[in-house]
Amino acid sequence: MFYLKKTLIEEFEVYIPSNSSGSTSSSFCIDLYQIGWSRGEQFDVRFKNFLDIRSYNYYSLKYTKQESSSLGEDIIPMIRLSEMYFIASEYLYKNGKTSEAIQLLTDVRYNRGILNNSSFISSIYDESSFEKALVSEVHKDLLGEGQAFYWYKKFNMDISYNTPEYVVPTPDNENIF
Repeated sequence: MFYLKKTLIEEFEVYIPSNSSGSTSSSFCIDLYQIGWSRGEQFDVRFKNFLDIRSYNYYSLKYTKQESSSLGEDIIPMIRLSEMYFIASEYLYKNGKTSEAIQLLTDVRYNRGILNNSSFISSIYDESSFEKALVSEVHKDLLGEGQAFYWYKKFNMDISYNTPEYVVPTPDNENIF
């Protein structure tokens, strides 16, 4: 038998409604509030380049066909530079270097187009608020890559969704007994 291998773009595009269809599918709908996007961050390149509104909902465009040619539209990297900043930031915060840790997060935000970070910095006042801010930036930078799950697990955070789409199925080989 001969099978055609689908690309990442082909696999993903069936979940995104077209602008003209009026479809109300919310399987991959993005809750901007839950991710942590707030007012004043409209200049964030992650917001401008990776999100689109369709059928009154926001969807990730990260794995859709791009208008202009771009290299790497059908790949997921092993690690990003921003991920290394997030890891280093967490390490610094856990080791008492809070100002350096917060500076790494603001560096990522600055390089994404968020020039005024004063309200972001003032929102971090203890370990819990730092972790929340860190995971929010992970969400924005690694949108659609599944990495937020690991950060939730690492910080023992509650995943607020309780719908079937967010319940990880039990593998068949665990149902043997």
